[in-house]
Amino acid sequence: MPYYLNLQSVPNTDDEAWIYQIDGSVKGNWYCRIKRMNTNGYFRKTLKTPNLLEALKRANRYWLQVRDAEEREIILVPGRGFRVLAVRWLAYRRARSNANSPDKSCDYMFHNYFIPYFGNESVDSITDKRYVAYLNDFRLLNPARKKPKIRTLAVEQQHLNSFLNWCYLNHHIRRPIRLSKLELHATKWIGHNADLVDYGSKTRTDLATYTVYKYFRDYFQYVNDWNHPFIKTEPFHYEVSRMRAAFYMKTLYNLCCRPGEELLKAKWKDLQIVESDEKDGAYYIKLSVTHGKKVRRNKFDGKDELIYFSDYGYIKMLADWKTYLISKGFPVDSDSYLFPLKKGRKDALGRRLRRRKNMPEEYYTFWESNNAGALIKRTREKVLAWRKSKGPVSKDLEEQILRFTWYSVRHVAIKRMITHSKYPIHFVAEKANTGVSMIEDFYMKYGTEPEGRIISRHPRIGEDKREITVFEADELSVLDDISKPIL
Repeated sequence: MPYYLNLQSVPNTDDEAWIYQIDGSVKGNWYCRIKRMNTNGYFRKTLKTPNLLEALKRANRYWLQVRDAEEREIILVPGRGFRVLAVRWLAYRRARSNANSPDKSCDYMFHNYFIPYFGNESVDSITDKRYVAYLNDFRLLNPARKKPKIRTLAVEQQHLNSFLNWCYLNHHIRRPIRLSKLELHATKWIGHNADLVDYGSKTRTDLATYTVYKYFRDYFQYVNDWNHPFIKTEPFHYEVSRMRAAFYMKTLYNLCCRPGEELLKAKWKDLQIVESDEKDGAYYIKLSVTHGKKVRRNKFDGKDELIYFSDYGYIKMLADWKTYLISKGFPVDSDSYLFPLKKGRKDALGRRLRRRKNMPEEYYTFWESNNAGALIKRTREKVLAWRKSKGPVSKDLEEQILRFTWYSVRHVAIKRMITHSKYPIHFVAEKANTGVSMIEDFYMKYGTEPEGRIISRHPRIGEDKREITVFEADELSVLDDISKPIL
């Protein structure tokens, strides 16, 4: 049985374009098939009409578009379905990622929100109006976990705009599409659904306290929790893992680095010992970071490294760590990793098998973020049990221990600089290699002491506090109706 029905050439196309109907079609719509000149195969497109004259007109229009695109060395792709193109874009995004574990949040938001709503709809149809309908009719009504914040919706929109830009650059759509920023139109776009949005102030979950940080640091450093019915001595890999985690934690806190590749891919050659100008015999460490999310995001942003500085006490920690690595047989030359991981086989049989496969018997690489994250996750329950052995544990402290992460260390370090060291925000931002606005948005609540930082016009207050102006009560009686805080 023939697949095509009523196959006929489109006039004035030199038999390069044909229209046809499909056998068994209920609607009887016409389709076109256009011979490609710059690649193999045909451009195929439904004409969405059962009328012959209208079908010929539309087919002729497509033929002109295909030939025009070929003159510009573009292979025109007819498919503009959101689902198909979104899957292709996500695959492209994963393929070009140079991270060991690419960010999965983008996949999550597309598969849970965008693809279910837009489905096979043409990407060409996405406009601000269509996006507003998506927000109010689907996204806000079907949260996967909890009410989204405006910032969360804005990040999702940024990914959608990136996808639309990719569609245009790869000739899947004929005109660029860029949605207006949600932050500028949120009140108008989703005002009647305000109760479905978490519009609280900018806050960052208090991931941990300095006390909890010390629990984990001391646990890694001093507690040998090895327990095996036959192997009584703590194995080499277990001890190294524990000590490496302790030094990693102290380094994160001291240098205020971001956890992950920033620090784990650091090598000894990235460190410099700087002699103090303040006191003879004092030194601090300068670390040049060439990996991580803030470095080399593209070759045009001009940021090839971040610089972190330690305090004076870190130099002794570093010396002790290097001495430990040497005692365990790890390489500590300039090209070796600061947080090494030993791989390979130690047993004779395993070494022979690796030699036969032309593989190194033993080799050293860096400690990966996935492994570091798995370790801290396994350790939480152990730290909690260890702390409970010393005395009662409150519910709040238990929650802090069970949600502790490597990023909690950086959080504690930034918070301590503000609350205990009393550093100005621009200094904190500089040391942590982040923006002043981030410190203002998420950390200034810890340093809210306006009388010491804002009200006084003097940089320093003397012991007798003569710089502070005082008044008699009757001089200020006119202000008695102004409310006072309840202490």
